Amino acid sequence: MSEAGGYGWGMLRRLMLITIKNAPDGHADRMRERMSAAVDAVEGIRASTVHDALSVNNSPWTFVWETDFDDQAALDTYRDHPFHRDELIPLFTSIEFEAATAFMNVDA
Repeated sequence: MSEAGGYGWGMLRRLMLITIKNAPDGHADRMRERMSAAVDAVEGIRASTVHDALSVNNSPWTFVWETDFDDQAALDTYRDHPFHRDELIPLFTSIEFEAATAFMNVDA
């Protein structure tokens, strides 16, 4: 555990599949804008891209959010960062949503 970020991993990519339900008008656009802004708001985030999910094969997802972190330490910083705590979490918790998350070591 002595390598990058304390876990031996380099850059981490997080993919979140997000479904939003019964959100008020404009909420999805606000979510997309704020999720995309994470790259400018939090040091250690290399990229933050929000894709509109396609409803192929009845897929229920609204967004695919792809976020690249410098390393595990950057991800840990993001979790406690005011942008995550005060802007992103309230956007999610103010509506009904479902999410699935996966992480990948991009440097491998």
